[in-house]
Amino acid sequence: MEKSSTEPGGGPLTPHEGAVGLFAALGGYAAAVIGAALAIALVGAVRGHSLSLHSLAGEASDLVGEWVGFAGAALVAAWAWRRGRDAPRAGAVELLGRELGLRFRLLDLPLGIAAGLASQFLVAPAFEALLLPFVPDLYSRIGGPAHELTAPAHTSLGLALLGVLICVGSPLFEEIYFRGLLLASLAARLAPLGRRSAEVVAVVSSAALFALVHFEALQLLGLFGFGLVLALLQRRSGRLGPGVVAHVTFNAVTVISLALAR
Repeated sequence: MEKSSTEPGGGPLTPHEGAVGLFAALGGYAAAVIGAALAIALVGAVRGHSLSLHSLAGEASDLVGEWVGFAGAALVAAWAWRRGRDAPRAGAVELLGRELGLRFRLLDLPLGIAAGLASQFLVAPAFEALLLPFVPDLYSRIGGPAHELTAPAHTSLGLALLGVLICVGSPLFEEIYFRGLLLASLAARLAPLGRRSAEVVAVVSSAALFALVHFEALQLLGLFGFGLVLALLQRRSGRLGPGVVAHVTFNAVTVISLALAR
């Protein structure tokens, strides 16, 4: 079968493999939602009382449950791709690196930091500014969700733990899912449109979905702009390393700013 779109790790994907990846991505999102709810319920049962999502334990459980769904979907798709090619079996680490492009080079560190800072201070604000004619008090309200996210961390230790989850865990698993699985699968499935059209539609669509699943209306355009940056980093480099570093940097700026403002 003729290959079409370039997959970051394991070589070109066919349109059929892209469809498999999209099916896995859809199932993975459902699993992330269910996994988050189950994790909150399980931890609450262990602690002997219901957990609030606005508690430190609740937020941590919610994030970890989501990550299980994201990582599981990516690994299932990568396993299916290899099986379809009659390739040798591989462990989770090899699947993440070879099939999903989770690889790092020294260049990824300065490139990702620069992209993350530019996204935080230039790209996201530029996109968010489009809302100013409709939301005059935009900048006084736009930081609300971030404050709510870190509010349950009442101690320095709690804030440090939440910071690790937000600045390390979320970037890693979201890049595996949105850029390692979803973006590559979209580009492959849309290949019949032509390579350039497929790339454009895949990049824009993945960025839009990335923004939408955060369910933050005022941050929607800023997250869309950041999603575009992350998608372009993956498509240009062929790996997730630069995007992971950029995502870590972007989130870290927010958490550090909130910590210093306390």
